[in-house]
Amino acid sequence: MGYVYAALWLVVGMVLVFKMGRENKAFYAVGGFFFFWAVWQLLGEILNVNMYDGAFGWIHKGIGVLTLALCIFIIYTERKKSLESSADSSDKSDDDCE
Repeated sequence: MGYVYAALWLVVGMVLVFKMGRENKAFYAVGGFFFFWAVWQLLGEILNVNMYDGAFGWIHKGIGVLTLALCIFIIYTERKKSLESSADSSDKSDDDCE
């Protein structure tokens, strides 16, 4: 069953990176995490080790937290840019009306 999950995470990662990545850069980070998750799941099946327990589990959680922090940072900077550009465009449109 682990091979099915590995394939699922790989497909989800591909969709996020190749289809949704153009929409927002945060999808690249999330898609990369799903690629990592696919490899993690596949290694667990091949090595017959529980990769979500003990030290391996903490590594996985740490990478998950770092990915989440990266996504929050990307979304924050993209939103800040979009708000600044909309404010600049509204200022220019107000100047054109006068």
